[in-house]
Amino acid sequence: MKARFLSYFCDAATFGLLFLAISPAAWAVTETRIHEFNPGVDPAGLVADSAGTLYGTTGSDGFYRFGTVFQVRPSPYGIWTESTIYSFTGGSDGGAPEGVMTLDAEGNLYGTTQVGGSGSCNCGTVFELTRSASGLWTETTLYSFAGGADGANPDYTNLVFDAAGNLYGVTYSGGSARAGTVFELSPQAGGGWTESVLYAFAGGTSDGANPIGGVVFDTAGNLYGAALDGGSSECGSGCGGVFELSPQAGGGWKEQMIYFFKNGNDGAVPISLLIIDPAGNLYGMTQTGGSGGCGTVYELSPTGGGWNKKTLHQFTGSPDGCVPFLNMVRNAGSLYGITEAGGAMDDGAIFQITPAGTEQTFFSFSGGNDGSDPRSLILNSNRRAFFGVTFGLGSASSGVIFEISK
Repeated sequence: MKARFLSYFCDAATFGLLFLAISPAAWAVTETRIHEFNPGVDPAGLVADSAGTLYGTTGSDGFYRFGTVFQVRPSPYGIWTESTIYSFTGGSDGGAPEGVMTLDAEGNLYGTTQVGGSGSCNCGTVFELTRSASGLWTETTLYSFAGGADGANPDYTNLVFDAAGNLYGVTYSGGSARAGTVFELSPQAGGGWTESVLYAFAGGTSDGANPIGGVVFDTAGNLYGAALDGGSSECGSGCGGVFELSPQAGGGWKEQMIYFFKNGNDGAVPISLLIIDPAGNLYGMTQTGGSGGCGTVYELSPTGGGWNKKTLHQFTGSPDGCVPFLNMVRNAGSLYGITEAGGAMDDGAIFQITPAGTEQTFFSFSGGNDGSDPRSLILNSNRRAFFGVTFGLGSASSGVIFEISK
């Protein structure tokens, strides 16, 4: 993950559009820069509402220098307007909100911060942002981690709802073995939320450690996620693995590691949020390993009582990319994701893996006005364009929000 930089306040501003026509392979791809950040703000993932407004987080700017939540609104004239809707103080409300936020049906935003919170722990929070009829946003801290058995420091954590309105996520550290947790937050009838630890990771050769990214549900109510460490000793503290949590009839959850990476052609250090297809197959990425040492894309398929692991692609750096990060999206049977480095100019790339298993570079960042070091990728509502953020812009660490269409 990229180092954080000192930040500057990012004022609300309106930016004109910069169009760049790129034609990798047989695709006609157009990139539009819809917003440029001030230096050092450390933007993370995006989420879009039904009106096409984008929401995201920055990790280290704002009025108190502890990060913000921002929105970017489109207009009928092709101009996007960016504004800060909340600045974190680093106190009881938390700080460094670098996860991808979640929208509920009413348009409320939910997310996590890596630091801050009540007490002396500085272990992070879960927060909600609600919008009034006048358009003003109010922040509510749903839970502050204490750093003990309840977990600590959710890192790039995406929250997910179940049908009853409970929230699920992961913490990178804390728990009974200080190796991270999977947690649930349940709303209470009289107000407030209650946190429960579903599982505390133990690390070592037989369990994962330090989960990142979040969890996903299958249709049976099982949860899946990835842990950075634990398992094979080929990577020192472990090469990481993929875990499953299954609800039990008498209450509680049962954890099992369904795959441990070995730092070979299968990859190592799984650092992405998993996605799941209608057949229950899981897809994810590793940051390192593979034949080129630049990471992999993998698939885990359920088979009668077990799982079959398949490496879909091993990154080589150029032109396909290196160091995949955070998330992938699935569209018309193809997988799309980003790499922080590699590509034609070594400034990052967007890749595509077709249903036939063929990988191609969908777009390469140049490190100029189109940005460098991309951080995340989402589809727009009609599934015809991608939005994302980059960490850098040219020689500066300012970053952009981009739209890419074909």
